[in-house]
Amino acid sequence: MEITYNQYGFFQDGKPWFPVMGEYQYSRSEARYWKDGIAKMKALGVNTVASYVIWIHHEEIEGEINFTGNNNLRQFVQTIKDAGMKMCLRIGPWIHGEVRNGGFPDWLMQKDFPLRCNSTGYLEVVKKFFTELYEQVEGLFIKDDGPIYAIQIENEYRGFPEDPATGKTLAGYGDEHIDTLIDVAKEVGFDVPLWLATGWGGGTTGSALPVWGGYCEAPWEDTHEELPPANGYIIADNPNDADIGSDSGRVEMEYTMADKPFPFITVEIGSGVQVTKKRRPIVYASDASALALCKLAGGCSALGYYIFHGGMNPTGKLTTFQESKTDLACSLCELPEKDYDFQTAIGQYGTVTERGKDIKLWNYFASEFGDVLSQMPTYFFDDAGNSAADFEKLRYSVRAKDGSGFVFFNNFVRHHTMPNFRLGGKTLSFADHKLVLPETELLNGQFVAFPFEMKIGDGKAKFITATPYCRIGEKYVFWAYDTDKVIVDADASARKNIVVISRQNAVNSYKFVVDGKEYLFVSEAPLYARLDGIFGVFEKGVRFGTFPRLETLPLGAKEVARDGAFTYYEMAMEKGSANVTSRLVGQTEERNEYRLDIEYDKCQDKEVRISVDFDADSADLYIDGKKENDKFYTGEPFMIELGWYGYPKSVVIKTNVAKATDEVYIERAHRFKNGKANTLIGVTATVHTRVKII
Repeated sequence: MEITYNQYGFFQDGKPWFPVMGEYQYSRSEARYWKDGIAKMKALGVNTVASYVIWIHHEEIEGEINFTGNNNLRQFVQTIKDAGMKMCLRIGPWIHGEVRNGGFPDWLMQKDFPLRCNSTGYLEVVKKFFTELYEQVEGLFIKDDGPIYAIQIENEYRGFPEDPATGKTLAGYGDEHIDTLIDVAKEVGFDVPLWLATGWGGGTTGSALPVWGGYCEAPWEDTHEELPPANGYIIADNPNDADIGSDSGRVEMEYTMADKPFPFITVEIGSGVQVTKKRRPIVYASDASALALCKLAGGCSALGYYIFHGGMNPTGKLTTFQESKTDLACSLCELPEKDYDFQTAIGQYGTVTERGKDIKLWNYFASEFGDVLSQMPTYFFDDAGNSAADFEKLRYSVRAKDGSGFVFFNNFVRHHTMPNFRLGGKTLSFADHKLVLPETELLNGQFVAFPFEMKIGDGKAKFITATPYCRIGEKYVFWAYDTDKVIVDADASARKNIVVISRQNAVNSYKFVVDGKEYLFVSEAPLYARLDGIFGVFEKGVRFGTFPRLETLPLGAKEVARDGAFTYYEMAMEKGSANVTSRLVGQTEERNEYRLDIEYDKCQDKEVRISVDFDADSADLYIDGKKENDKFYTGEPFMIELGWYGYPKSVVIKTNVAKATDEVYIERAHRFKNGKANTLIGVTATVHTRVKII
């Protein structure tokens, strides 16, 4: 398979292709769950798994290399291949990633040569580590019919020492160092069509393709105040988001993608954010999903999310591995010791979240219509809102080619209210074309992409006030906030192949192939497909729908209803139950200790989720005296999946006191009593069963 690119986008064997990348870090997860985790990512529209290689996880002690267990990179890459997915391998050697020393082992930090430059000593140890890495992935590159087609070198590489005489970057730093790292990787055997490096914040990329990102919040900021509205919600031709990496100094870049010989690639759209000691934002579905829409509207030709599947930090032999103010890199951030859930698309225990289901709308749009979208130039307009703090102007753009394309609108800004906009009669002029918008309204909080002059089968739609979602056979499926108000201006040939569903049905739906035929499955429970079938994770009962109607009912299924495009079915399942009780067993001024006792009934191989509602600075989970997880208070419950730990009959939760004098940003305020908060409010248990439905 050959992957190439031009200034607009990517090609796979000469055909336009739209990469959708999601970060899933193998060394922060459990190998026994990789297969299901990757399948869930695929169900959410991801076609490329990205992962950092975290050096300190593999070589905490110099010379003791570990590629076993959860560090088994080769097994992880093979699992990606088996799932029919591709991979972007992010090899560093410095990666940041909220890891101690940015991923550097302590022993490396203590060497007497400078790091992250072309010093002889540094390049020698990097080459040695890269050689070890290559041996793990040899034969798994795209040229070998493997999944790895892209490699990212370094991360956030910027701010270099200068020659005082010339004011220029010293030799061995900057572009020169990035290119040297690429040369070293190639020398030991790495061979891919795409080499990447982060470009934001004045980053240096050398000969690598620059990649970009954006987040809904900046929990790395050293402030407990509300932040200004995020730049990620504007639609702009500048791919650099000054908010990202702003802990190292905010850098406003006059940089546009116009006339660049490479496409606009994102690798770190925040599908969530990590909670820190200082800042405790809560990420909701639209917070993340609207970012993806804005990047598509800005002309990106690769959607890349960080982090897409959450995880947990392992604990080393010498130290804990989380980023903290006490590590040798002297970070501004204090991170949880274990928790790396990231409030993202798929949680650390493999739970598909509402954020993931919402982001899926844009993943499907990009991948299903990437054959036309990726080669469309982007057009921006002088009257469009292009300032993060401007809430009065309509935020929009057009991507079009040969008079056909999509008009994008974003009317969502996290923590802010936008006005409603009437679009009817507005004329958009671009590339010798004029597009007159039909009479429709964009309400506060809505973000959409409407097609115009779209070829559908043998016909054409002049304009549709609904967002393209996917193709099912000859049918084109669109979603809308209000299906009763959708305007379809199309000829008869196109109209017969148009299906419009509600936004909520789109959020709850997944495209799968059954017996060689495409179907759209819909279910409130998350669904995913593996080679051995289609599965759902159900709590109260098995109910799902399909479009079109299934030709053959699955064993044990019965048809129960039809609603719009979907036919619905129900199946019996064995339900389990769990009961949890808590009691205070220890108390000091700084910490309370609670024992949770759990009773299980028919829970083997089921997910038993314990929801711990607490009001304190943080809570720690202990099982058999070992710390297994932790969570800073946000106001959201601490969710623990007990099957992950082998169904313990009792666990311990230790809550740590929060004080009214703490300078912490929290969206949901503590309920202080005498200036302190430290209590377990309640604990509930739910049982979720994985059921094969097809």
